[in-house]
Amino acid sequence: MFHELYATGPPWTSAFWLSPVQRYIAAQLARLSSAIVTNRAKSAAWLRRYVPAETPVRIQPVFSNVGEPEHVPSWDEREPYAVVFGGKRMKTRLYDALQPAHISMMRDLGIRRVVDIGSPGAAPEAISYMPVEERGIQSAESISALLSDARAGLLHYPVDYLTKSGIWSGYVAHGAVPLIFSPPRATETIHDGRHFIRLQSRTQISTDEAVTVHQEGYAWYQTNACTVEVARSMFDLMHISNPTL
Repeated sequence: MFHELYATGPPWTSAFWLSPVQRYIAAQLARLSSAIVTNRAKSAAWLRRYVPAETPVRIQPVFSNVGEPEHVPSWDEREPYAVVFGGKRMKTRLYDALQPAHISMMRDLGIRRVVDIGSPGAAPEAISYMPVEERGIQSAESISALLSDARAGLLHYPVDYLTKSGIWSGYVAHGAVPLIFSPPRATETIHDGRHFIRLQSRTQISTDEAVTVHQEGYAWYQTNACTVEVARSMFDLMHISNPTL
């Protein structure tokens, strides 16, 4: 299972100098494997370059890191808040990126406050007069309950990496609409306007679009990333690579 392949960065960072070594190790590990699983289409394409054609290479998006509810409320049943979830550095980037126009779009979706979960210290008291409630570190059960009632979840993350994000998976697993800050990048298995909304590409977000993402994101998760599907996929792959299992 390849969750990461190699790091990249500018020449003044260690990531730049270690990247060739990490690429070499990843390629060697791939060559030693009888089957490969990774979480992104681009990672799968890179790995296929180093293995025989008969070696199976599968894309398996990560599952929610805060559980999977048996039932998710409809859009109309949800409370008027959006969730920000993650580490302090990631959340700081998100709050720095939020502009009054983004808050206005959130208000159009009936969102009246932001609930901040995770490492404390990044949340402002308000953003463009929208209050922010800092809840800090919470249990998985508490986070799951908050996501189940939320209209949306905010995340600063490249859209072509979302299938390796347990936070994005947590949002769609609970039916919260992912509002994403990301450069414009091509995606292959998930799509803007269906499984997430890239905020920089919008001047407005209709309720109809939000409901579509709420429904299609949840449906995609159930057939591609839920723990039952992951277990089934992994067992199938192990059987292909070793039929005696």
